[in-house]
Amino acid sequence: DDEDKSKPKDQKPTYHITKLPNLVGIQPMAYDRETHDAEKEEEYYRGYVHNMIRWRYKKDANGEFVRDDDGNLVRESNTRVVKWSDGSYTLHVGTEVLEVDNLDSSVPDTHPDESLRGFAGINGYVYASQKAKIRDPSKKVMERAEKEGPPPDGKEEYTTDDDDDDDEKPEAQPAGTVLECIGQIASRLAPRPSSLASEAHRNLKLAVQKRNVKRARIAEIVTEVDPEK
Repeated sequence: DDEDKSKPKDQKPTYHITKLPNLVGIQPMAYDRETHDAEKEEEYYRGYVHNMIRWRYKKDANGEFVRDDDGNLVRESNTRVVKWSDGSYTLHVGTEVLEVDNLDSSVPDTHPDESLRGFAGINGYVYASQKAKIRDPSKKVMERAEKEGPPPDGKEEYTTDDDDDDDEKPEAQPAGTVLECIGQIASRLAPRPSSLASEAHRNLKLAVQKRNVKRARIAEIVTEVDPEK
């Protein structure tokens, strides 16, 4: 989709969490028409490929990859979430449209108890997990701390920038896993077919029937070799 010029670039994103129904699948690999194997994909996803969320790197008219202002490759997808003027949501996967229930358990800002205003409730928060490393202060930093005493006002501690020219920097050591809170989850989105007569529901029904086809319990084997010889 084209970038919305009306939105300021410094606007904070809104996070939502969802659990997709089994009639919607996600293909994590970038789509490439030349290498895409439909039969292999259908076998891997056990037939649930009719409403597959896909993405790919955007190309221009000359077949060259498009990059943004920061030099990163631009991605495009066959899927989008649309928020309508009445506050409702729909999920569009290709030509299929799914209704989306917006489940918000957060406490509104108008709550009489000020301590609970803006609390995320069971929506929760988004965290990023990463491996942390800690480096002990260098000899130069330790000598400076002993000589000058505590860091000056407005500075919590002597940082690694204070010893950039120190050739005896200790190596950073693993310090476990750190969780960084990215932001608050606004709500939980629950997609569902618009009706039992929708194309998505029919595709799901066919996939289930294909998976549960009964096979003959008595197998017939024809051989020309006499097993008694």
